[in-house]
Amino acid sequence: MRNKVLGEQLAQVDNPDPFAPPVWRSPVYRTPEAVIWVVQLVRLLVRVVWFVVRHPYLDLAAGVVAMVWLNGSWPAACGLAVSIVITLAVWRWRFYRRRWQPVLTIARLVPTYRGRVLVPVLGPVEASRFADRVTVTLVSGQSPEDFADRADNLAHGFRVHLCRVRTATPGTIVLELVRRDALAQPIPALPIGQCPDLRALPVGRCEDGSPWLLKLHGTHLLVAGATGAGKGSILWSAVRAMLPLMALHFAALFDRFVQNLRRFVGYDVQYFAAIEPQRRLAPHVHIAMRGTVSRAELRQVLAATYHQVWWPPTDTIRFDDTHLPEWDEHTSNYLDPVTGEVLPTWDEALDAIGDQDEPCHVARFGTRFDAQGVLAGSKDSARCIGYLTKYLTKHVADCHQTQTDAQRAHAERLADALRYEPCSPTCANWLRYGVQPKNARPGLKLGYCKGKAHRREHLGFAGRRVLVSRRWSGKTLADHRADRKAWLMGTFGISATDPARYSWEPVTPGDPDHMPNAQRLLHVVADRQKWYAALIEARRRASDHTYLSGTVNAA
Repeated sequence: MRNKVLGEQLAQVDNPDPFAPPVWRSPVYRTPEAVIWVVQLVRLLVRVVWFVVRHPYLDLAAGVVAMVWLNGSWPAACGLAVSIVITLAVWRWRFYRRRWQPVLTIARLVPTYRGRVLVPVLGPVEASRFADRVTVTLVSGQSPEDFADRADNLAHGFRVHLCRVRTATPGTIVLELVRRDALAQPIPALPIGQCPDLRALPVGRCEDGSPWLLKLHGTHLLVAGATGAGKGSILWSAVRAMLPLMALHFAALFDRFVQNLRRFVGYDVQYFAAIEPQRRLAPHVHIAMRGTVSRAELRQVLAATYHQVWWPPTDTIRFDDTHLPEWDEHTSNYLDPVTGEVLPTWDEALDAIGDQDEPCHVARFGTRFDAQGVLAGSKDSARCIGYLTKYLTKHVADCHQTQTDAQRAHAERLADALRYEPCSPTCANWLRYGVQPKNARPGLKLGYCKGKAHRREHLGFAGRRVLVSRRWSGKTLADHRADRKAWLMGTFGISATDPARYSWEPVTPGDPDHMPNAQRLLHVVADRQKWYAALIEARRRASDHTYLSGTVNAA
């Protein structure tokens, strides 16, 4: 007997009011748990059998996998690979072939002519992770607009999220059927490329999962959208992708800006500049200039300033760590180890650049700009001077400390990208692209250039950290050396030595005072340590004297 519960027994459940109208419920029958398990197993078995019947090519692949598992020989492995490739290529085509005519007929894309039904021809199908590209040959008289008007019908008919119509050739279209939304979740930052190409700069991902390539060379970029749509992420993605180029050629770009500014205003502008990275490690510069230049004029000069790098192309990698060029001692050149061909020299590679070729890199300033007028001796002048000089005793990489895993990963990606990026004409990384660097010598290795730009503490910046014009202080280099010497002597409390008191001459190997190189190096290190200790002690005495003098005056 089933555990039957009649509806009359549940008439007044949870109803304390005796005068309320009765609430009747339907009878409840409790099914035994064993019956539920049996029904679910039968349903699962039916679905598995139906899946096997409807997917014969997948059954074939599974059979080949079983054969490889049993035999374990290399012909079986080859058969497995071939069958999987054929299965993946044909399965999607079979999927659309079964639904092709019904879906197009209901969508009114199958015309009739003299009693004949004319169906557009289904062509090759290219399947990716997120979308399928279906090539369709149109019936004579049809146009791509006919399919575009029925895009929603096709999307629902083929069980996809979105259908886009692209024109391939006259009489042929491509249906982009998006199965999964590639942009449903925010994507992480793309890895920084080792050699950014301004003609195809990866900044994101398209709806079909393919890379979104942005062309910046020789064109303008306009980003439009509502508030909060993500316009800034596009700009910062472009800046991130160009980080290796921006850091390597930033000093040359700044020199070009100073040249253009001097030509624009008509006089020799004097400046003091310090370079530091932003939080995304892109370099920016703080400049102090004498004189008065309007903000509008500065914006015009910044917009018109660019730096072209006419280097050999780096879009093709010819050698890697496992396949390196060899040095030929007889010709003093690097050779291809396979063909024995002499790699082109640096001058030959530059001569091969034709009139129709484009520069390897084009560096420009960004859109962030701020100019302030400051009077000498004011409160703002001291603040600006402190802002210019606060990072002078640090490396570029020490300006912003990495605190999160994302920041550390970003710095690691930048260092990896800069490892193989050519930093100068003499960089050993040119061998990676089949070009001998300038002044080539034996022993060059890819990724082991000793240039300053490849070090982690410089973040790809190869130039000087402080950029100062010659006439900024009104003193020559000899005057600066004399000032430093006078400050040091005053700190130690000793008088300057008379230059005529000593006579200097080089030490020859036969001199009895001549010491080996290792011993001389130890003497130099000991002298440096002694001088440094003396300088610290002099500073301590000076600070103690200042403190005591202030105490006496206060008393």
